[in-house]
Amino acid sequence: MADIPLRLDIKDFGFRLIVGQDKFTFEKKNGEWDITELTERLKVVRQMYPEKSDATITVDNEVPYEKMILGMDVLLAGGFGSISVSTVEAE
Repeated sequence: MADIPLRLDIKDFGFRLIVGQDKFTFEKKNGEWDITELTERLKVVRQMYPEKSDATITVDNEVPYEKMILGMDVLLAGGFGSISVSTVEAE
């Protein structure tokens, strides 16, 4: 089902990916955002929902703008090309 929510929250501690009711946390490793494990999880999501192409991204205020771009790049590389940026603060 393509209408399952997919959201990537970019937090001070790292990434949080929400797929429907499931939440996955990818904490920073050695001070860096863990794009490797996030990319692997997005591959699983792509296999489960091959018709899914949209995602929402949120960014905490204290996180640098460049990290939002990093998150968008990872989503794009994962096949989720229709990205919305939410101004509503993530949980």
